[in-house]
Amino acid sequence: ELYLLFFTKVTEYSAYGAANMAFVLYLHNDIGLSDIAAGSYIGAWSLGLTGLTMVVGAVCDAIGVKRTLLIGCYALLISRLFMPLLSDVYLTSIFGFLPLAVGIAITGPVLSVGIKLFTNRAGATLGFGLFYTLMNVGWAIGAWIFDAIRGAFGDGGTANLAGIEFSTYQVIILVGFFLTIPDLIAITFIRRGVEMTENGIKITPPEKADHSVPLFTRILGLAKESSAETWNIFRSVFKQRSFHIYLFMIGLLVFVRLTFYHFHYTFPTYGIRVFGEGVKIGNMFGVLNPLMIVFLVPLIAALTMKVRSYWMLLIGTFISSASVFVATIDPTHFTFLCDTWFGDVIFDRWLEIPFGRRDPFYMSLVVFFIIFTIGEAIWSPRLMQFTAEIAPPGREGTYVALSYLPYFGAKFIAAPMSGWLIATYTPDTTEHLTDHYMVWVWIGGTAIITPLGMLFFKNLYKKAEDDAAAAADAAAEPAEG
Repeated sequence: ELYLLFFTKVTEYSAYGAANMAFVLYLHNDIGLSDIAAGSYIGAWSLGLTGLTMVVGAVCDAIGVKRTLLIGCYALLISRLFMPLLSDVYLTSIFGFLPLAVGIAITGPVLSVGIKLFTNRAGATLGFGLFYTLMNVGWAIGAWIFDAIRGAFGDGGTANLAGIEFSTYQVIILVGFFLTIPDLIAITFIRRGVEMTENGIKITPPEKADHSVPLFTRILGLAKESSAETWNIFRSVFKQRSFHIYLFMIGLLVFVRLTFYHFHYTFPTYGIRVFGEGVKIGNMFGVLNPLMIVFLVPLIAALTMKVRSYWMLLIGTFISSASVFVATIDPTHFTFLCDTWFGDVIFDRWLEIPFGRRDPFYMSLVVFFIIFTIGEAIWSPRLMQFTAEIAPPGREGTYVALSYLPYFGAKFIAAPMSGWLIATYTPDTTEHLTDHYMVWVWIGGTAIITPLGMLFFKNLYKKAEDDAAAAADAAAEPAEG
């Protein structure tokens, strides 16, 4: 079961990673939305996706991992089949983006639940570590697919498949449909009621009582019960002053996290308009970043185990946010790299840029992405650890779930900002884009708020860590006695 989930993780994130980079381009070129409208649409969809993710747990508890994953898989198949065939925004929303949100909202968290069920305590760390690694492998494959299909059919091109004409971006989404089919097959081989315990594999046959109540009724009943209990916990937590301080601290970290939003939704359109059609935009960040993360995260984690989370977050977010401004430096400062072995690797073997189109700005972006990823490898793994560390004992799950609220709210700004940046600084009606670097000024200016805020409120962060450590020691004393 664990290997089946690993396989599903890679294939699903390959499909999602490829389509994710094509969504804004698909909405603009195939559906006919403007730059700002496309950015706002994908932002609203992303908000809905986050909301759906919060209610998946009750469904999984009611019908189990296998059945829940099957529902998600069917939803993904429906969306990835209809989206390439539709060009009307309303039909695409109903038969494409809506079931896609359901499928993705189910797949992500339920796969994590499966990892917990199919490992014991000794294997959990390795299981989740491999899970995170394979997720990044999937993102890298998805970015490669995105560039490969664009290279085959061209940006804005068409492909005739089985007598049906598809655009380049519709083909990218359609590939996801064929990647979801082996997922469906893999999930059907998962056994119901199986789990790994400390004493070995345990299989619990389905209870006979399951057949006495209709499946839909059971799901609704458990969802209602879980929602009521969850609401009572959330209501009590919101009354605590410590929670508002906690939310403020987590909220400061949102600004650097929004950079990823722009990498996924702003950069593909930006890159095509700045460098021209056919350039391997997906490879520049979508492949480079996850492959570096796979190697850097375990190395940095091993070397910094005893370093406080605050310092790791501060240093990492400063490196990542400051790196954005590399893209605003005069590209001629990076010309010297073009004629080195590094330039040969970038232009000849990786991006395959013809000699006459070797703009030094490519080097600016590559250096920017490398430095950003180094910073990410420092702060990103510590973010969830810090979130759990400063949560009160017994409320870790609630606090971690609610830590997404600032990010949820920030998308209201990031979505229209993405469309506005594209429309303002890289309009598709302009041949010479002289102010495109301003895109990175805005993104970098937003990201730098995180380390500056952490530095200004240093005592608040350190006090939260000290209080959490003291609470953990106090909770451990009776057990030791």
